[in-house]
Amino acid sequence: MIKKFFLTAVATALAACVLPAQADVQFESKHQEECAIWLCLPVGFAPAECSKPHQRFRERVFRRHPLPPAPKLSSCKDKDDGNDEGFDIKLSQVAYIPAHRECVEYKMVCQDGHYESSWVPHGNSTHECTDKDKAKSDYSVRRTYAQPRQCLAWRNVPAREVTPPCFVNGSNGHQLKPGYDGCVMTTKTNITQYGQQVGKTFYEADYRDGTGAQADFSDQAAADTSIHRDGSCNVSAYSNWCR
Repeated sequence: MIKKFFLTAVATALAACVLPAQADVQFESKHQEECAIWLCLPVGFAPAECSKPHQRFRERVFRRHPLPPAPKLSSCKDKDDGNDEGFDIKLSQVAYIPAHRECVEYKMVCQDGHYESSWVPHGNSTHECTDKDKAKSDYSVRRTYAQPRQCLAWRNVPAREVTPPCFVNGSNGHQLKPGYDGCVMTTKTNITQYGQQVGKTFYEADYRDGTGAQADFSDQAAADTSIHRDGSCNVSAYSNWCR
């Protein structure tokens, strides 16, 4: 049942109109589904019963003229007394980079008789392939080979907010900002009571296919960011993200 996931104060205010007694929640109206946003958002719309409220949330937020993320809390009571019990819901636009695996050391596989050189991205090591016989006497033979690369070590990178925007106008047009691989603009929504956070902050991007995307920042501190050398990370010529 949805009720067990939420603070007593919220459940008390809403139970009469959005939480039937049975575990298999059936909403009687669109308004009830929208009211349940107050209950479902603090847990990331994770329970199965929150699928309809999640759909209503997306309909309100991702439209040409967006509505507030949820109706006023007082309108969700049996009798609207105008009292929102100190609860507020706020939405903003932020840029975030989702959690991913990133190569921190790799080897360029050179061709045409050149030797391989390993280096650390953004470090001081050379990323060029050097001719074995001529490099010491003729630096003109030094050239770079972007393909292929072999990752030697990788680490987990937790999801994080970054300073927007993700893209800037560059010499080659609309370009992703350096170091912003995977960055997307997303909504950030949270519920507070008298200024204090209630539950999780909810992040969701609006993609054209309508499926949406969530980012869970709750495990940032617990993420394993140690270096791994198990050979499971493959990288392209243009990104240090593991594929």
